[in-house]
Amino acid sequence: MRTLNKVLSIAALTILFGGCYSRPTNYLQGKVVKELGSVPLLNHDPNSIFRKEPISISEMSYALKVETEQGIYTFSIYEEMIEDTRIAKPLLALEDQIEVGDIVKFPTNIPNGSGARMCDLFSEDKMGKVPSCFVSVVKKKGE
Repeated sequence: MRTLNKVLSIAALTILFGGCYSRPTNYLQGKVVKELGSVPLLNHDPNSIFRKEPISISEMSYALKVETEQGIYTFSIYEEMIEDTRIAKPLLALEDQIEVGDIVKFPTNIPNGSGARMCDLFSEDKMGKVPSCFVSVVKKKGE
């Protein structure tokens, strides 16, 4: 009986939390019309008197403006790895791979932590933030 309870408990936890890293189901694709972003920079306070304040390095940012059949979507991309597959797409690699004119695919929503419902990645005005692991080049410009 104890073994059955353990098995049922594990099965319930797997069902409840097993969808944490589920893949999105709703994707759009469109043509990149603009790339936006910045490279890492050294930051320090120019008003510091003794120049002893710490210097920090800003993080890289990367965003795309994509023309789809549903309108223009503008979104920043943040680095995230899909835990169940260990797939990672660094921003620097995406920035190097994607060019204006390329056709890209991106999700409009992703499963929430429990996988029970979908969470929108975009606001009503089609601006949002998308994990890097779900952005893909479908077709390169000129192909």
